[in-house]
Amino acid sequence: MATHGGTKTDVTASTWAVALIAFGIFDVVLTTAAVGTGVAAEAHPLIREGIQRFGLVVLPVWKGILIASFYALYRATPRPYDVGVPLGLAIVGVAVGIWNVAVVVFAIV
Repeated sequence: MATHGGTKTDVTASTWAVALIAFGIFDVVLTTAAVGTGVAAEAHPLIREGIQRFGLVVLPVWKGILIASFYALYRATPRPYDVGVPLGLAIVGVAVGIWNVAVVVFAIV
């Protein structure tokens, strides 16, 4: 159970968990596997350039910076609107995950 400003928020903690799993872990793992095996290419031009220069280590570093930035935004957003930050990340993470799976499946088929 997470606390923010002294209030317990089960929904917010669950939303953060989905956001971290979908946006953070699943996207990094799937993108690393797809790009590393040559099945797909990174779509984001800056990240693609970073991968070419420094390798796949750029992906978790980039996601870590993004998640830390969104957490800072979450902490700065007043209640009850703060839940929108992890909710947005969760929605984007699930959508990107579905998209990435489709790209990999259609690339293999």
